[in-house]
Amino acid sequence: MTGWPHATGRYTLFFDADDILHGDVLCLTLQRMEAHPQVDTAMLAYRYERGRANTGLGMSFEDTKVFRQLLRAGAPAIGTPGEMGALLTVTNYPWNKVIRTARFRQAGLRFGTTQVNNDILGHWEMIVKARRVMLSDEVICTHLVDPEGPNITNQFGAERLQMLEALGDVYDMLERDPDLRRREAHRFWKSAYRLYRWARPRLEPGIATRFDVRWRELIGRIDLGDYADLRLRHDADLADALANHVLAAQGP
Repeated sequence: MTGWPHATGRYTLFFDADDILHGDVLCLTLQRMEAHPQVDTAMLAYRYERGRANTGLGMSFEDTKVFRQLLRAGAPAIGTPGEMGALLTVTNYPWNKVIRTARFRQAGLRFGTTQVNNDILGHWEMIVKARRVMLSDEVICTHLVDPEGPNITNQFGAERLQMLEALGDVYDMLERDPDLRRREAHRFWKSAYRLYRWARPRLEPGIATRFDVRWRELIGRIDLGDYADLRLRHDADLADALANHVLAAQGP
């Protein structure tokens, strides 16, 4: 958020110091956005290099499924935020997206204010506030992950409690826009549960209880109509899992 007000180019890419940018793919993406002036956000694939041996890995399994689903007719794919809504469940990296600066200056792009996971809100806004979203499977970034490094990704102490605050920021956005909430709430809870399951077993001792309390507080905000829609139309297993987390705290 500190850098964003100073962006002056026609396009903006948020990027981290521990990543490698694939410039040829960036150039291709800009050419495509120039040819499609309604496209405000271009989202592309990423890959990992893990550890000091730089073992190469592709995207996560869940993210790969979403890309394949939306690219069944070929790449690139272009659609409205509603048509491309499955991208909301892809890992909330800021560095695999190129955005049209003027559009998001007008729309008021925001990131969260937490130390960790502040990119969740920005990820959602880059999709739902675009006129059109373009998706392609070219790799724009290699994400360098050192399991022994000081990156925030490797920190699972008290700062990780802010993950739930960051998710709450997204739910605040959904509550302000009932139509968006009804359309995308099931994807929010899918993403939130995925993040919970990633973080929970990695927490440092003594943090888990506080984390669970805040997780149940977040679930407690769910709109009952959206819960029924989740259970009956989208993902009954996820709906049951959320309910069980709340009921477990109440005891027999």
